[in-house]
Amino acid sequence: MMAVDHRRGLPRDASAFLESMPAAYARAFTHTEIAAHANIVARRGGRSAHAEACLSSAGLTVVCVVADDQPGLLSFVTDALLVHGLNVESAHVYCRSKADGKLEAVDFFWLKPALEGDVDASVDAATLADFAQTLHELIVENQNAPLASRERDTIPVPRVKPTRIYFDIEAIRRGEFVLVAQVPDFSGLLFAISSALHGQGVRIEASEIRTEGGIAKDYFYLANASSAPMDGERLCDIQQAVQVAVTAAVSRG
Repeated sequence: MMAVDHRRGLPRDASAFLESMPAAYARAFTHTEIAAHANIVARRGGRSAHAEACLSSAGLTVVCVVADDQPGLLSFVTDALLVHGLNVESAHVYCRSKADGKLEAVDFFWLKPALEGDVDASVDAATLADFAQTLHELIVENQNAPLASRERDTIPVPRVKPTRIYFDIEAIRRGEFVLVAQVPDFSGLLFAISSALHGQGVRIEASEIRTEGGIAKDYFYLANASSAPMDGERLCDIQQAVQVAVTAAVSRG
């Protein structure tokens, strides 16, 4: 008989998985979805990257991607999806601490049909397996590449549209640190932001990625990875570092 955590109405394995995830995750998914996600994460095993379709939403295929967390991972995922003709409508991205202390990314992507007018939005297992292999290759290539070559900003971007990098004040009042980036979307944006945050000694626990009309409005839920307090001065430093990184990336476009 399956052991159930009666406090949450979840199987114990799923409850333990939920406890390892940031609070934003629990607010976004139902118990049924959480139990399914826990099983997907468990099936990753020792692979560098694993992907499975989970519950569909609003006619889109929702794909769960699991991999070791590292700077630039989100950029690699979106690149690999595009390679296989999988277009991202939106995404929820999370980071959890595993029992061994390592950080694991658990990301969800709402995928739309690659071709206009394609009514079949499903993504088959073979395509996902190919995508996971491409993602694995990008991860290995990044790990083996010298730092100077890890530049992924190759598509020119409009320079007339403003960029806004700021912390959500209401979230700060709740004791959460949510950085908002409202920026013209371009290849390398997520890599620039995640690298700047890593350099500031913070990690992304969760994020919500949305793009409308060529403008990305992304939310990054941050946690301290260093001993420096998350006071006003530190938040200002983080905001400034991300602004500088994004501006530099735009200038190279």
